[in-house]
Amino acid sequence: MTIALRLYDARRVPTIVLGTPDMNGTATHPVSPALWSTYLDFDFEFEGKGYVEAVEHGDESRKLAIGLAVAVAMADGSLDDREGETIQAWMRRYLAGIRGPEHDRLKGEFNAALESFFADAEAGQVSLSAIAEKIKALDDRASQYEAIELCYNVMAADGHIDPEELSTIKSIADALGLDPAEVQRIHDSKITLSAATLSVGATDESLLGIDPDWDLAKKRRHLTQEFQKWNNRLNTLPAGPERDKAQSMLDRIGNLRDRYKT
Repeated sequence: MTIALRLYDARRVPTIVLGTPDMNGTATHPVSPALWSTYLDFDFEFEGKGYVEAVEHGDESRKLAIGLAVAVAMADGSLDDREGETIQAWMRRYLAGIRGPEHDRLKGEFNAALESFFADAEAGQVSLSAIAEKIKALDDRASQYEAIELCYNVMAADGHIDPEELSTIKSIADALGLDPAEVQRIHDSKITLSAATLSVGATDESLLGIDPDWDLAKKRRHLTQEFQKWNNRLNTLPAGPERDKAQSMLDRIGNLRDRYKT
């Protein structure tokens, strides 16, 4: 790279356009040539992503996110129509902001990714760890959280909270190295708690984000944090579904506290 250094009369400085002085002055603003100038060559290595690279990595990360969403949808053994529609709607929302040939290219790539990942899932050949490693290598944190939110949307699409789907999402979040608190926030915003939506085996622990492998002390600490969170919400929410949800979570926390006393 080259940098130009110029010294001008402060009363007659020309306008600099793309590094070149514009010597077309006016009667009210006369300009003069540089009193002194020199050029310096130097090397500069930019370690971050350029704009084009960031866009390309984001697009690639989203294509891989489709694979994670398919894995969540197939965790219970089948791809429900509503789950497939949720993935397609997510694709359409992203593509809505893109125009021209780029839109058509990405649309084709997204659809091809969906078909490919679905075929792999049916054959039992989807590797969550491999997909997660590819996404991590792209280093697009926003897309990673977007992928987790898509996975939760897919889980909720068929109206059931399935323990296998919850477990799959947790494995994905762990593999991506995402902030547990942020993942829990997404989790809390997506789950529903009516009896009709709870699949057999959907435990209080899974709904509250408790890892069965944690020791008893860690489980109790987590319950204390969850109680404070949901109790604060209960006290600020008006009557309605969200307040009922908060109360349901507090009831579950109470049940687990009783269980963990022994």
